Amino acid sequence: MIQVVSQTMTPQDCLVTLMIAVSASDANILTAELVKIQSTLNHLPIFAEYDMDRLNLMSQLVLNLFEQEDGVDALFDLIVDHLPDRLYETGYALCCDVAAADGIIREPELRLLEEMRDGHHVSSFLALLSDKLACASQIENVLLRAVNFQYELRSGKGRRSRLISSEDIFFHARHQESTLR
Repeated sequence: MIQVVSQTMTPQDCLVTLMIAVSASDANILTAELVKIQSTLNHLPIFAEYDMDRLNLMSQLVLNLFEQEDGVDALFDLIVDHLPDRLYETGYALCCDVAAADGIIREPELRLLEEMRDGHHVSSFLALLSDKLACASQIENVLLRAVNFQYELRSGKGRRSRLISSEDIFFHARHQESTLR
């Protein structure tokens, strides 16, 4: 069965397989996770033409692979063979959504996500995301300092007793950005 399915796998099948794998990784497929998968299939444009009958086939594939000793490696080999590189981050993000659907990410789900991240070209995406989060944090700090500065000006503790303008905030943000470089 695995060989037959693997010959006809589409990128959408790979994404579905990954979501099911994360859900099944803790040996307990929860309703919240299934609802998240179904919602994803119904709403994302990449799945607009997806044949929903293949969902059962992909579920069976994952369960069969998980029964094997090296099933997770075989699953990732299938994914690498059939999922374009440009969709690795999408697969990882979808899996994170499924894992978090019930509000708790269990240890087996976390391990599978880590294997996906560390072994399947998702690390560049995470590095970019980390950079963006760091940048957002710096911007937030600048804006907080500007708000504090505005408070000092309004309360008369500052050098000037006028209201701060948006130009002042941007000046402080640019000044802070130049000192960070």
